[in-house]
Order: sequence, then C-alpha cells, then structure tokens
Amino acid sequence: MKKRVIVIGGTGFLGRRVVQSLAQRDDLEVLVAGRRGPDRVVDLRKEETFDALRDADLLVNCSSSHDAPPELLVAWCLRVGLALLEASSDRLVMEALLNRWHGKPALGTVVLGAGIFTGLSNLLGAVAYKGVRDVVALDLGVRSSPFSGAGQGTIDLVVDAFGLPAIEVNEGRRKEVPSAMSGAVLPFPSGRHRSLTFSFPEVVMLASSTRAPNVTMCISPSPSPLWAIFRGLPGRLLRAAWFRALLGGYFLLLRRHLLRRVPTIVELVARARGSAEEVVATLWAADGFAVGGAAVAAKAVLLLDAPAARGLVMVDEVLTLDGVVAKLRLLRPELALEVRVGAPTTVAGT
Repeated sequence: MKKRVIVIGGTGFLGRRVVQSLAQRDDLEVLVAGRRGPDRVVDLRKEETFDALRDADLLVNCSSSHDAPPELLVAWCLRVGLALLEASSDRLVMEALLNRWHGKPALGTVVLGAGIFTGLSNLLGAVAYKGVRDVVALDLGVRSSPFSGAGQGTIDLVVDAFGLPAIEVNEGRRKEVPSAMSGAVLPFPSGRHRSLTFSFPEVVMLASSTRAPNVTMCISPSPSPLWAIFRGLPGRLLRAAWFRALLGGYFLLLRRHLLRRVPTIVELVARARGSAEEVVATLWAADGFAVGGAAVAAKAVLLLDAPAARGLVMVDEVLTLDGVVAKLRLLRPELALEVRVGAPTTVAGT
C-alpha cells in the first residue's frame, strides 16, 4: 500500500520542486494542498480546514511563513498525532516554535529544517561539530547571489531579515547584533570570502542541538563586490519600512520575472573550532533551489521509513548528512551537488 504525503504549498517555487522529487518514488502517493487545492483545500490561518490532512502519513509544509504562518499547523499536528516536516527558514518563527515546543511531550512529530538552508546547513554544522573534541565555536556561512531566480517566499524572507538584528550565541547566551556588519572570512568551496551578519535561525537551532558555546552564521553575497555595497548601507536604512518595500519590489522584478530561470549557485560552509584543532565541512550546489527541493523530499522519505520520536525536534537531531545526501542522490542523480568534510587540522598558533 502506498504511503500518502501531502505537500502544503506544493504549487509554489519550492513546493513544485519537492513534489517533482517525491514523484520519483512509485511507492508514494503525493498530494498537494493549499488555499486553492488542487488536491486538498487547506488554509494555514484556519484550523478548521486541517481535517483535510488527517489521512496523511506525512505532511510537508512548503508554504511561505510570511503569507501563511505555520504555528497553528505545528500545534495541531503535535496535538492530534500527525508527522510534519516544516520547511520554514524564518528566524522569528523558528525561535517561537523552539521556545514553545522543543522538549515538550506531544502525540505528533514536527521536524524543523527541511530545505538546503535551513536544513542541509544544520546537518553540515552537526557533522563539523562532531568532528572536533571540546568544540569552542561553530561558524556557518552561506554564499549565493541575488541575481538569480527565486520564489515570493524567499524574497519576503530576505527582505524581512534585513530589518531584523542578526543572532549569535556567545558563551551560551543568545545575543543580538546589527545586521549587515562584518563577519568572519570563511573557507567556502570557491575560496575564502568575507561575510556579513544576517538573521539566520540555524544559530539558535544548532546551539540547542549541539550545545556549542559559541555559534555564528553569516551570509557572503556573490559576486564579492556586493559585500561592500551591503556593508555600506546604514542600519537605519535597512530597518526602514519604505526601503524594505523598495527592496522587495526590486527583487520581485529581478528574481521572479527577469531572472526566474537563472539557477542559484549555493555554497555552504561549517567550521567547528576546538582548543587545538578544527574541522571544515562544505557543500556546493549548482542549483540551490532544485537541491533544496530534493533535500526536502529526501528527508520526507527517510522519515517515512524510520519515523522520528514524538515532539518537536530539529533535523540534525533525527537525521544525518550522509543519509540525506545519499537519498537525495537516489531521487535526483542528475543534480550537481558536492559535499566535503575535511579531517581535523591543527589550529594555527597551538
């Protein structure tokens, strides 16, 4: 008997790619839900519509958290005993869900971290962390270009994040720092690049799951001259509603229309530093959104085969990077993806 997966937001930019990857499995029945269906009519702002989801073996939420906040759905799944893979990368949403539900008893299962970031980034960070004894700091970075295609959810997420402070964990304490400030120079697959502080949920997620005392995550815009442009923008301007609206309109024209067919090259790096050694793990994807969709599908298949424990958990608490990448390559062998985990190296000066 086929297992049923319902993809909420499966007609969107990411959701279509998830459905395409899940469709490679003949043993799955894949349905799409949303406010206009087509298979199930569900509105994430109206809990009374959730009964249309009760017969799913697994739910995958690819809806934009900006347009359809997932909090009601998460609470409902935990209460009624359903399994949900949540693809949001909204830091405020992720922090709220963790603060309310992580470690609490529940009938259902919710796994946070479904895509490439947030998701593969968490798994990459966990691999680097486990490769070093007595980790002092865990640093993550993402490098991509705004001059490529993207969906409305991604555009909304980036624009909103410009107006938020970035987060770092310093000696076990959550700390807010200004957005678009200078970050670390990180060893990406394409070389060492400067980075900027940015609002990422992985910081608090990995600090919770790994217990690393110091955690940061930054963005490195590509091409590199964009670093100086973003760094030079006054913080007051980044927080101004009119500027973010202008930025949103610009990205809407650029990424949803003019460059909608241009793939987004994505590079991820995770560096775990101990007192005497460090480990660097990297990931490179020729089409980050295609790989992101396939990563969601790979995690869904793994969770169907071996369900996670009940409650709200993070992806690196229940899945491994090796397992997800292996399943991703089985589903979509044509996608260009490289993952490298280095051996521990001696930290300079020790």
